[in-house]
Amino acid sequence: MLLAAQYPFVSILGTMLVFFIWVAYVWLMVMLMIDVVRRRDIGGWAKAAWIVLMVVLPWIGVLAYLIIHHEELALRGFGRPDSSDERYSTAGEIERAEGLRDRGSITQAEFEALKSRALTA
Repeated sequence: MLLAAQYPFVSILGTMLVFFIWVAYVWLMVMLMIDVVRRRDIGGWAKAAWIVLMVVLPWIGVLAYLIIHHEELALRGFGRPDSSDERYSTAGEIERAEGLRDRGSITQAEFEALKSRALTA
């Protein structure tokens, strides 16, 4: 039986560090796989290829995806669900329409039409 007195403090810290790195890596891998599946700009075969690469060669697959698609990850808002993007864009469209209405560029009827179109989209 392994007692606490027989397990040095440095070994405990090392074990905690290895466990933290492992959890962070698994989290990163899951988030990247979610990003691959949600992408609309690539087809099913490309998605399957990325997933297989991440599973078969995990370090190479994850690093390759991060290096190749780093700009798209930033633009999509890494880890943010698509539904929140739609909510923000709807609110932004309504705010822009309100600004146009307040400046007198559009009428109240045009504002209502833009608002209803933004809400139904």
